[in-house]
Amino acid sequence: MSNFRKRHRYGNLWRRRVSGVLGALVLGACQPSPAVPPMTVTTPDALVPQEPPRITPEALQKRLDAGEPILIVDVRSAEAYAAGHIDGAISLPWADFAANHALLPKDRFIALYCT
Repeated sequence: MSNFRKRHRYGNLWRRRVSGVLGALVLGACQPSPAVPPMTVTTPDALVPQEPPRITPEALQKRLDAGEPILIVDVRSAEAYAAGHIDGAISLPWADFAANHALLPKDRFIALYCT
């Protein structure tokens, strides 16, 4: 057998093997793999929004009577605040709350209220 025929024969063999492997890779990529479980994402509880704690007016009054430093924030509109509000409360309308809540002190209990 001449060298040309050997090279040609082995060249075809090599091409067939490579094309077979590539074909298997392509077909394998198109098939869903049942062995891989679906991806699940877990979120730490600290990152999940929680319902803020609620306090009754009576419990708030009891804490105020005990002398606890409490900041009372009226989150109604400025007009509603001007019409009447709890003594000592500050006005921070809910529409502005997201932009300004960082200005509130962190060293005391803060009670938000609305109607």
